[in-house]
Amino acid sequence: MNLQQLRVFVLTVNYKKLTLVAEKLNISQPTVTFHLNKLQENIGVPLFLTSSNRLIRLTDVGESFYHYAKQMVGMEDEILNMVGEFHGLQRGRVAIGSTYTPATYMLPQYLSLFMEKHPNITISLEVNIASRLLEMLINYELDLAIVPHYRWEQKDYIVTPLAQDDLILVVSPAHPLASLSEVNFERLHRLPMIMHERKSVSRQLIDQWSEAHQLSLQNVMEVSATETMKEMVKKQMGAAILSKKSCEREIENGELTGFPLPSFPEKRHIYLVRKKEKLLTPGIRAFMDCILSEYVPIVD
Repeated sequence: MNLQQLRVFVLTVNYKKLTLVAEKLNISQPTVTFHLNKLQENIGVPLFLTSSNRLIRLTDVGESFYHYAKQMVGMEDEILNMVGEFHGLQRGRVAIGSTYTPATYMLPQYLSLFMEKHPNITISLEVNIASRLLEMLINYELDLAIVPHYRWEQKDYIVTPLAQDDLILVVSPAHPLASLSEVNFERLHRLPMIMHERKSVSRQLIDQWSEAHQLSLQNVMEVSATETMKEMVKKQMGAAILSKKSCEREIENGELTGFPLPSFPEKRHIYLVRKKEKLLTPGIRAFMDCILSEYVPIVD
């Protein structure tokens, strides 16, 4: 078993087609098949289920093997990148993950500054939900993640609070609630709401808060994009609970009206997260210095 065989195996699972794997690695399709057969021969157990319709499906052993193979391939890429950075043999690369709000309203200005200072370092940005980004950190697919509050295992990560970003209620200025100085639970009960998708961190916090206070919100629609939610609120299709940072411009311009949530249990922060065993290459350190120069870590 060697790393080339593992890489072929991981790409086969990811791409589902041997032709795409061959194209990615610039090898022939028979060579891809040879590596896969040799890998299964070396470990002595089948990794793929036989299928008459040529679908690539993993055995139970294959599923478990993929979990570790993906990490090993990711570590090899990381090692090659690190050596290149330290010895100047190739351009450095920093892989960043971010949830939607920081990626849209916090990161662009710092990415621009970083690219100006470090033109030879390539940045890749994955925008996804927090649970997926933390999974990618564990699998060495990301160097850093920027996410809101999440139930992570502190033993696995180094977590730095960057900025406070509370959830607030937003309505159209023409909404009946807009003229009030504050909003209480009575006003919120059965209020038509445009809600976040269920897997998002914000939705989980909102559901926990509403259940704790026996608050029934009228869910008229579930939307995954913050910008779409804001536009729907402006059109008076419902109220929404959104990140304060994502609404600052519209509230300042009078396009939206915002209210604190009554008895919301905790302040919500944006965090910089990295895996504890992760080696900080010069590129990663440079990016961390860039963002931490503005967002001085706060006490959580």
